[in-house]
Amino acid sequence: MGYLEGGTTVLVTALEQELRRRGVVLRPSTPVERILVEGGRATGLRTVAGETVRFDRIVAAVPLPLFLRMAGDLPADYRRRLERIEFLGVVCATLRLRRPLTENFWLNSSDERVPFAGWIEYTNLNPAMTPDGSAIVYVPFYLPRDDPRFRMPDADVVRDCLAGLALLAPGLDQSAVVDWAVSRDPYAQVVCPTGFADQVPAHTTPVAGLYLIESSQLYPSDRTISGTLDLAAKVADLIGPG
Repeated sequence: MGYLEGGTTVLVTALEQELRRRGVVLRPSTPVERILVEGGRATGLRTVAGETVRFDRIVAAVPLPLFLRMAGDLPADYRRRLERIEFLGVVCATLRLRRPLTENFWLNSSDERVPFAGWIEYTNLNPAMTPDGSAIVYVPFYLPRDDPRFRMPDADVVRDCLAGLALLAPGLDQSAVVDWAVSRDPYAQVVCPTGFADQVPAHTTPVAGLYLIESSQLYPSDRTISGTLDLAAKVADLIGPG
């Protein structure tokens, strides 16, 4: 395991600056409603605001359910194949505690009394993050999107986190929490049943000029920044110069 000094923002900022230097136009906060297809070829995008922007090639780098929502003009058999790929959502509590819980970076739990599968003490990998000795702890709940806990109030998520962590660190309670936040992602982890290698979609799609980068394509590896950059490099090679 490794980390970037300064966090992922360092990488994203460097990529953004280099793209702008090369003349790339970036349009953040521009939601896409539709990938436009004419005559079996991707021709552009329609934004939620109703603007149409034409492109020679399009690379979709969003979760499959969002891709299927935006790309309405896909062959029926291809769409059905992608629809069979399932995802778990995640509810993740980020806690800043006054002290570390353990000396470990990542611990998993199979104790039925613990409502989550494990926790990550990120500051044990990079102690320089918190010179005051406090600890940043991620506690992810991987859940089906229809699980009631996916809609649980944030404060209740933190309460359940502390109750589970207190089994490891007796006496842990709300007074140990300096700050907290809860985030949610409905398509956090692809479900990989037996034979999943045959389900992984290719980067090329049946629509000419339309390419796909998606977390299911990381299989059999886990989700990593380096793995995702590798997928992007493969698609860049497919598209080629110009």
